[in-house]
Parts: sequence; structure tokens; C-alpha cells
Amino acid sequence: MPRARLVSAVTLPAEYESLTFARKVVERALVSLGWGDDAAARIVLASAEAVCNAIEHGSERGADVGLELWSEGPTAWVQVTDEGRSDSAIPLVLPSTPPDAQASRGRGLVIMSRLSDDVSIEANSGGGTTIILRFSGEDDLEAPAAEVA
Repeated sequence: MPRARLVSAVTLPAEYESLTFARKVVERALVSLGWGDDAAARIVLASAEAVCNAIEHGSERGADVGLELWSEGPTAWVQVTDEGRSDSAIPLVLPSTPPDAQASRGRGLVIMSRLSDDVSIEANSGGGTTIILRFSGEDDLEAPAAEVA
């Protein structure tokens, strides 16, 4: 994200009730940037998966989860950062296939990787994880919505 501009940044409590707000933050930012409905829905879903993973696997209950959306031209990045948890391993490699159909868990990273153009997972030096999802929108951008006075 060398020259990208920060479009939105929020800190959320690591609680499932934060997911609705996180989805709205990402959706509103994408609408303001002119992303089409289908692309925005794809980005919102992938972002919600990243936030959900940060809440469930990367944070103690009530800790902070950071959510940022960056943009440069037809590319958007979503960054989700958690504070870490002592009983949770940091997956630094994306799974190449989904888990067995009988498995009740383990689809989040697969969903994120299939919906985005790139996923990077980094262990933070002070603990926790940062996930960055990149979305290329060459064909997905529409004219930005007119602002109402």
C-alpha cells in the first residue's frame, strides 16, 4: 500500500456484536469510492471473515480489533489486526483447499483467499496478527454516488 490513502479506520471490541458495524464501515467506504454492488458484497464478506477470525482466534474477549480500508485507484486493501491470544496459533500459510465437508470449522482463510486477489498474514512483533486483503477493481468501479447537500 505504498501510496494508498486511508479511507476508513476503526477499532472494534473483539466481540461478535462488532461484525455488523464492521460490515457497515467497509460497505460505506466502498460506496464512497464507487465500487459496484457485486464487488462491494465480495469485499464486505471477505472483510467480515477476517474480522470474525480476529475475534474468534486472535483476541481475548473484549480486546481491540483494528479494521482499516485503504485505496489507490482501482485497488482496495482491507487490513485487520488483532492483539493475539496465548492459546491460538498464527496461520502463516493459506490452506490450498477447504476442509472436509463434514468439518464444522476452518473455512475462513479459504473464503478470504477465494474472494480477494491476494491475502497476506503477518505475525505482529508485539503479539497478534495482521491480515491484509487486496482487491483489484478494474471492472468493478462505478461513478461515485452524488453527495446530497
